[in-house]
Amino acid sequence: MILLGERKIFDRADADPFGLLVVTTYEDHGGVVFHAAGADFDGHGMVIIGPRSAGKTTLLTCLLRATRAALLSNDRLILHHQRRLVAVPLPVPVARGTLEAVAELADAVSASSRPQRPVSALPTTFGATDKAEFSAREYAAALGTSLAAGSWLRTILVPRLSDTAEPASIRTLSPAEAQRALWASCFTPRDEFWQQPWLVPRTTPAAALRHQAEPLVREVAETIPCVEIRFGIRNPLGELEQILPTTALERTMS
Repeated sequence: MILLGERKIFDRADADPFGLLVVTTYEDHGGVVFHAAGADFDGHGMVIIGPRSAGKTTLLTCLLRATRAALLSNDRLILHHQRRLVAVPLPVPVARGTLEAVAELADAVSASSRPQRPVSALPTTFGATDKAEFSAREYAAALGTSLAAGSWLRTILVPRLSDTAEPASIRTLSPAEAQRALWASCFTPRDEFWQQPWLVPRTTPAAALRHQAEPLVREVAETIPCVEIRFGIRNPLGELEQILPTTALERTMS
């Protein structure tokens, strides 16, 4: 949580002031913010959209392990003019289930620059918000990759992870389905954690920001491949990693 005097302006424990400054500045210059993770494949960007507990970080972890793509961000991305993706620097929270399934992340917990609870002390409940937390650089390094500041949007993934044994499956969404998914994850004009302007107040009214977002969301939904990925986390994550390289490279590089 960030306070300005007695006012709560950002209700999030892992809020990064520089990251929030990036968001505000880009929105005032035509950018649209999404609740999204992302990876860069040599200038080709893949975005993972969804609400909290949808499985963005788990899917991102599998994607980076399977392809060694560079990390853009795990929780916020800005889409700017000409489909340019801009990474927003924020910490990376990782749930116990993912840590236990990915040995290199579990091993990195004790070496993290942030105070951490032991992995065994974290809750096992699917969707729990109490997680280990890495800086973006620590997270990328643990997975054997690097950071990227930006990319060009080529593919959108919509994770549908569940606490089941459902096998991994892929389905291409229609433009109408893609548009609904994008709007559900669009944080312009209002971030779900946003309270009040701070540091650099927005100069663009909320109505104008929504007007700025609407045509971009429609255009992206109609022209960018959007793929739903379903997977039950009671299966080994390796099963998800097996389908991701083909999915990522075929759709992102086309």
